[in-house]
Amino acid sequence: MTFDADFFKDEEREGFLVPSLMKKTWAAELKTLQALLDFCRQHDLRIYADFGTLLGAIRHKGFIPWDDDLDLSMPRKDYMKLIELADTFPAPYRIKSIYTMERFSQFHIVLSNSKRERFTYAPELIRDFYGCPFFIGIDITPMDYIPRDPQIRRMQQILYKIGYQLSTDLSRDYIRIEDGRITEGAHAVSSPSQSIDSPEEFQRLLQSFEKYTGATLPLDGQLQKNVMLLTDRIAMRFGPQDGDEINYYARMAYWEDATPSIRPASLEDEFLSVPFENLMIPVPKDYEKLLSLQYGSDWRTPVREESLHDYPFYQTQLELLSMEGHTEFS
Repeated sequence: MTFDADFFKDEEREGFLVPSLMKKTWAAELKTLQALLDFCRQHDLRIYADFGTLLGAIRHKGFIPWDDDLDLSMPRKDYMKLIELADTFPAPYRIKSIYTMERFSQFHIVLSNSKRERFTYAPELIRDFYGCPFFIGIDITPMDYIPRDPQIRRMQQILYKIGYQLSTDLSRDYIRIEDGRITEGAHAVSSPSQSIDSPEEFQRLLQSFEKYTGATLPLDGQLQKNVMLLTDRIAMRFGPQDGDEINYYARMAYWEDATPSIRPASLEDEFLSVPFENLMIPVPKDYEKLLSLQYGSDWRTPVREESLHDYPFYQTQLELLSMEGHTEFS
């Protein structure tokens, strides 16, 4: 993938200054995206731009100026096939998921541009990714069927939310498992009314989770992984014979109103390719319907909204580089 020299210069887009370092990061993400799309085409896997990346593709023909990441979605069947093929994905990339790593705390895949376990200064990143020194990751979410039966739908969502909360409390160190006991973690909050951070509440919900799923989950170092795997199976429990709508279930767990992310399953039937910076990416053929569901009827009007994460995402990595003496990126 090649870029004009001007691409890497500071640029004002929609009244927002995109600095050169972000441009290098965009280029690294685009190269990683191209590798992903090539791999999916090679193995006949359906994948498409979603959320902010879809909005950027249609409205800006590239990144939303104040965005710094890429979001794609896949039907669950294709998503699981991608995980099966993870070991064959070409270097230097790495597919991170609860199925491919011992410790991972997301319910979606993250495609990284490095196989390294921990971030540090890496000359090969700078050499291979247009001067971008950072670990970057593309989010790939699985789309699962929502059962049309309202009672089954409610029970599934309750179970999923319990599993999501249990795994979150473990991953954020609100709760720890030590010698077969449930104890407070280093980040436990003082008030039990916040989240489920007391050991007693955690144990009660864990027992309910086991009861209604029929699973037995030992209190050991694998509890978080086992809870996440079981929770993911809850999400993929139903198919096209059971429902007409799909969603990324984690959004229903952490969003108060997940309605904007629910869409008809038929949106995954047909795709077309549209420009995104200097490549072409797949989007649902009826992208206008999906964007209207996600952002409202005025989605064509740029509105600078807060990101779900700190902007830029690489700020912590930049600080680590500075601590190592690499201040040339600041």
